[in-house]
Amino acid sequence: KTADIHLETGEELNLTCSARSAIPAANITLLMDGEPLQPHSGDSWSVGVVGLLWDQPGKHTLNCTVTVGPEKRSKELVVHVYGECGTTAVGDTSPCKPHWSQCKPFGPIVNPTLPIAPPHMDDQLCPPTHTWTEGQEVNQWCRARGKPNPVVTCHKDGTIILMQQPCIVSRNHSGTYWCNASNALGTTGRSITVRVEYWDINVGLLVALAVLAAVLVAGGAVVYRLYYRKKKIRQYKLQKEQQRLLALGDFSNGAAAAPNGSGPGAQP
Repeated sequence: KTADIHLETGEELNLTCSARSAIPAANITLLMDGEPLQPHSGDSWSVGVVGLLWDQPGKHTLNCTVTVGPEKRSKELVVHVYGECGTTAVGDTSPCKPHWSQCKPFGPIVNPTLPIAPPHMDDQLCPPTHTWTEGQEVNQWCRARGKPNPVVTCHKDGTIILMQQPCIVSRNHSGTYWCNASNALGTTGRSITVRVEYWDINVGLLVALAVLAAVLVAGGAVVYRLYYRKKKIRQYKLQKEQQRLLALGDFSNGAAAAPNGSGPGAQP
């Protein structure tokens, strides 16, 4: 806050309210006790009033406001106006000592500190190349500094992409973009190259693999049926052979019993 100013009645005050001269399009207003002052001089970065005069003692408030875009900063200056200087009972002078006089050619300069700057982009904020993978989510891949905060947009083939919104990468995002950063103080831009990595699905290979799998399954089924049929034939032949051997065994036993009179038709 600027130090208070002390004046005597009838003493003039010249006042200048300014922002940095490098800042364009600044709106500067001066108020005294809430009422606007008509400047005697001014441009886009400075306004001034001369000959402010008070004929009555009192306290007054001067306000300087600088506005650029949505950003606004103010500073306040309090002016104390006293009557004629005199000596008090204890020998001290009144607060309006002569060396406090502010009647100078340009008077005090009230300069509100307004952190404003045009947009700025560099390789760290907005890298010139990007490599993404299809399906990846990206957000704010190009940024800028400045006050007010710049709005960053990137253009490709007539399509606008807002950096504040997340984006799911597709192969169509591959290409060259022109990115702009803008605020109330200006615009800047740069070229960005995006490369998207993706893997194509080989439909022909998938079909060939599917056909091969079907052939293998069918061939396996045929082989199994042949194996199963041969196995059943072997089992059938083995069973027949076992039955034949059993029949031969029974016949041999009957033939051996006949000479001992135990055969069929033997007489006592």
